[in-house]
Amino acid sequence: MPAPDFSQSASVPVGQAGAVAVVGWWQTVSDALAPVLGSRGVAALYIRSVHLASASHPFLVGIDATNTKVDLPALQALLIQQPESVIAAAGATFAAILTSLLEGLVGPSLTRRLLRDVQAPLISGSTAQDHLR
Repeated sequence: MPAPDFSQSASVPVGQAGAVAVVGWWQTVSDALAPVLGSRGVAALYIRSVHLASASHPFLVGIDATNTKVDLPALQALLIQQPESVIAAAGATFAAILTSLLEGLVGPSLTRRLLRDVQAPLISGSTAQDHLR
């Protein structure tokens, strides 16, 4: 099942579409994982994912790693400043990292079950859906 193409949303300016897609994906991830991991567990996965993704996307260093919550407005503010191609790459990186971290914690089978309703962000025809299989 393909992920919805948030980049075509008429209510979102073109430069912000990718940021909205990635932030929406993180919100969906948070909603899916919070009942199992709790909000602090989700925040820990988010902060770790941001930290690991910042190696290939240095603009993410601006996220406060001491925060104990998933700070999606801060992420969106950083993403909006990036070109769509960079945002798409960051979304794919997040999907791959989150999947890897979860598989390390709970195994591949439970990871697939936990993320079965979570679609990778789709930005300008780019998707990370394969990372969630």
